[in-house]
Amino acid sequence: MDHRAHPDNPAAQQLIGATVKVTGVAGSHMNAENKRVGAQVFATSLEDIKVEDPAMQDSFSSAPTPIGNLRASEADKRFAHQIHVRAR
Repeated sequence: MDHRAHPDNPAAQQLIGATVKVTGVAGSHMNAENKRVGAQVFATSLEDIKVEDPAMQDSFSSAPTPIGNLRASEADKRFAHQIHVRAR
């Protein structure tokens, strides 16, 4: 049975950008070369998802990072969070 949380659900909204701990089952998406290209986590309900580090309420409230300070290696981090970027 597929029960997806509605995007307007406040409990689901607080998960966007947050670091969470999920009790559930994980699965992988593989391509034709048998390389992992995606993942899914299945949980019974939103109660099985616990917020460990909440998302920033307003990403523009943080100090801006100059765009020249961004590095490709930052994109390879395990968990990427939103950042406030400013270009010159």
